[in-house]
Amino acid sequence: MTVRFEPDMRSAAAHPGAPLYFAVQAGELLVQTEDGVTRFPTEPPPGTEHLLGSLGSRACVGIDVEDAEPTGHLRRVGLRELHGLVSDLDWSLASRAVQIVAWDHNHRFCGRCATPTEPD
Repeated sequence: MTVRFEPDMRSAAAHPGAPLYFAVQAGELLVQTEDGVTRFPTEPPPGTEHLLGSLGSRACVGIDVEDAEPTGHLRRVGLRELHGLVSDLDWSLASRAVQIVAWDHNHRFCGRCATPTEPD
């Protein structure tokens, strides 16, 4: 069985399955570890959402979480530390989330005229 990630720009609500959330804070991922298993949050922490695409019927959403101490049982991990703790597919999606959030932070103004950019 082959699992494919599809760049799908419909809204997250348009997908029938439960979304996969990849929360990014200060360039690192927020994860929870329970019984030696590392997982991504099942509920989205507050922040700016970026639709990454879909995995089957599930939307994949990167979330830019404000810099503050992680709440509850979440902790921050870098991509290097995360490698090997989650599947290769989840790691690739997490990496994409980190890239998209960083891109959004670094491109808030037009590089030519300095006008603030807006999501479209």
